[in-house]
Amino acid sequence: MLQVDLSFDLQQFCGGLESLKVQATNIRELLEQLDIRFPGLGAKIEKEMAVTINGVIYQDTLIEPIEDGSEIYFIPKIGGG
Repeated sequence: MLQVDLSFDLQQFCGGLESLKVQATNIRELLEQLDIRFPGLGAKIEKEMAVTINGVIYQDTLIEPIEDGSEIYFIPKIGGG
């Protein structure tokens, strides 16, 4: 199981839950599982958020593998120009 910690703006999709336990082996699967449990959450995360896996930030990487016991955080994507 993965520990998924949700920022305040994502908690509205989950009835105010601050964290969730989810079974997934990559980011795509994680987002699918979240979207099944909380419709719209996976799509919002994919569009607007970057993912941290055990403290490392990943952007636009749906096939990034994640190991059981990993800590997942979602943060706003970093833009620049």
